[in-house]
Order: sequence, then structure tokens, then C-alpha cells
Amino acid sequence: MTEQRDRIRDEEILAIFNNSGERFLTAPEVAAELNITRQAVNTRLKQLETDGKLESKSAGSRAI
Repeated sequence: MTEQRDRIRDEEILAIFNNSGERFLTAPEVAAELNITRQAVNTRLKQLETDGKLESKSAGSRAI
């Protein structure tokens, strides 16, 4: 799974957010779009947040 995760570019992940029409997406929603695990998506989303490319928001027990 690591190889698949590494092949997904930041731009592909960001495009999911830009094209969704939704204000927020959950990690499971992004994982379903990319056909990778939620854990892999969480890792990538945290890195995008660290890089200043995404912002996170807590909503109950889920981070969005």
C-alpha cells in the first residue's frame, strides 16, 4: 500500500477538495475517492496541513 500512497500526488488530493463542492470532507471520503486506506489518507492530510496546503477542523470525534 505504501507504493500506491506514494504515487498519489498532493495535487490529486487537493483536487478532490477543490472539485467536491463541499466545504469539508472527511478522511474516509477522501480515502474512498483515492481507493486507499483511511490511515494512508490521514498521513497525507496531516502532511498537507503541516505544509500549509490544507486546514483541518475538528467536528465531534472526526477531524475534517
